[in-house]
Amino acid sequence: MLAAGWLPSDGWVDPARLAHAFADGARRRGARVLRHAPVRALTRTGATWTVEAGASTVVADVVVNAAGQWARQVGRLAGVELPITPLLHQHLTTVPVPAVAGLERELPVLRDPEGSFYIRQDQGGRLIGPFEQAPRSWALDGIPDGFHNRLLDPDLEQIHDALEAVAARVPAFGESGIQAVTHGPDGYTPDGLCLMGPMSDVPGFHVLAGFSIFGIVFGGGAGRYVAEWILKGQPGDSMWDVDVRRFGSYASGVSYTEARAKESYEREYAVRFPHEELTAGRPLRTDPLYDRLAARGAVFGARSGWERPLFFTPDPGDADELSFRRSKWHDRVGEECRAVASGVGVLDQTSFGTYVVSGRGATTLLDRLSANSLPAADGRIALTQLCNQRGGVECDLTVTRVSADHYYVVSAAATETHDLAWITDHAPPTGVEVTNVTASVGVLTLAGPDSRTLLQRVARTDASDAEIPFFRAVDTHVGAAPVRVLRLSYVGELGYELHHPVEHAAPGTALSVEILGARRPAVVVAQPVYDPGDERLRGG
Repeated sequence: MLAAGWLPSDGWVDPARLAHAFADGARRRGARVLRHAPVRALTRTGATWTVEAGASTVVADVVVNAAGQWARQVGRLAGVELPITPLLHQHLTTVPVPAVAGLERELPVLRDPEGSFYIRQDQGGRLIGPFEQAPRSWALDGIPDGFHNRLLDPDLEQIHDALEAVAARVPAFGESGIQAVTHGPDGYTPDGLCLMGPMSDVPGFHVLAGFSIFGIVFGGGAGRYVAEWILKGQPGDSMWDVDVRRFGSYASGVSYTEARAKESYEREYAVRFPHEELTAGRPLRTDPLYDRLAARGAVFGARSGWERPLFFTPDPGDADELSFRRSKWHDRVGEECRAVASGVGVLDQTSFGTYVVSGRGATTLLDRLSANSLPAADGRIALTQLCNQRGGVECDLTVTRVSADHYYVVSAAATETHDLAWITDHAPPTGVEVTNVTASVGVLTLAGPDSRTLLQRVARTDASDAEIPFFRAVDTHVGAAPVRVLRLSYVGELGYELHHPVEHAAPGTALSVEILGARRPAVVVAQPVYDPGDERLRGG
């Protein structure tokens, strides 16, 4: 053993007794607890929910779906598809071990990240829980009726390799007999973190599920934060890592959530490296340039389900190296940065979240939400944050005024669902229409000191500073493709975003030919090699 860490505050509790203690505490506070009352229907009428549970009917302002591995089925009753997959887990207890029973104090909980298992004392024996490779899913089409308080038959063959690792680390385990095996399912999410918070487009419906076996660990804090979310509109701390809205509709497919959930289970004790990209369930969302970029050596990362180029390399092995130090691809990224700083780069950012906010109340809505002033004239752009009541930042986005009470809003790929929900949740019942156009809009970014020269070369518009000043948008064409050019940049150099109907980005279409260099081979996507001294470029 190379090293060990001791957590003196670590421990364990009996889950059944804890559940009863929570229920008793709730009753003392005035809560009504219905037992043996499976939820059969959820109906939204006006501002209230009607919940049919067993023989009872309950009317409530807010419903919290805390149904664990049943949460996906309960969510469907409200028209919600939650990314939760039941995975099977086993733990076993040994017969009493004299060396353990004779100790004056309880052994600490042992977690072995290399063997991927945990052990704790269980009376005079041990309780062992492995996280094996190749876990199994269960009841993907829905958990059978009547499965409550039931377990599955033991399957020691499934965890045989893990138990060998336990015996190697704790030799006494190999000498003790197995007393009991507990085998049952629990709900896992695609990233192994729970789902908390309000659902988009379903008023009064909150989620508190998908804790992936660790509900007791997070229970107290989760309860506090969901209460704050309901009573105050926001939790007291940022909960983005577990916000249910970090997943969009792309995560509704059972095959995708199953693949990602299994990967999370296998990696329960894995070392998390910086910039590591996991592979299960990919590729899921790709834009028309995906194959072309891949052919040029693009290494992709997943953002909100989209495959997005991270860097380019002629050596695919560059992406496989995981390190807490500089990875081999560091120099590749440096080359790209220098190319953008000295010439021009073309970046595929189709994964951006894009929305249209329009109607007679659009200006009032966005002005109330935005920390910055809205653009005062058509074609102007504002970079702004949308803040909550405490002044905390909820969204970071650009707002382009297309015309009076008609705005084009752009946000990050990872926050597409959250930012859309933040705007729509604050919109009035009438007078404002908020439309998510992300899937239909492609985005190419030109960046670098020569980006204006490239834009002027391909666009049917005057790209001069006088015609397209900073934070200004114009509608034009590149070839036959309609393009909205937003002059802004995040790289400290001159830059433009070219927003266009996504169908015009496919290889062979006018925009693809013009921008990506079928007739201009000097342009390399996201690894630009334009020579600022090239007379062909200077001559336009």
